[in-house]
Amino acid sequence: MTQIQRAATSGTTLPRVVLGVFLLVAVASLAVGSALQSSLSGEFPPYGATTSEEAQWVWGRALWPIGATLALVWAVLFVALRKRVGLHLMPAVGVALGGVGVALFLAYVAWMVFLV
Repeated sequence: MTQIQRAATSGTTLPRVVLGVFLLVAVASLAVGSALQSSLSGEFPPYGATTSEEAQWVWGRALWPIGATLALVWAVLFVALRKRVGLHLMPAVGVALGGVGVALFLAYVAWMVFLV
């Protein structure tokens, strides 16, 4: 059975852009949270933390769960809005899992890059 390919119209472009920006925010949050945490090696310095280091710790600890939650919400939204994006169920699930995987991989890379 063949399926007619639809041309990208403004009706299908807007959900793609919104979902793309949503994933970028999730990835950025995960990466920044990882970078902030790793620059402190995951813990406070033994000589006592400065105010700046405490603020960095709080932001890093807050951004990681926010980014992870956003990535999971993005995956659910992507599968739920798969018809508007133009995908069937299994390819949409694959893209959703791939997006979450890429977000976690980039968080790991950010952790390694900023590790002191």
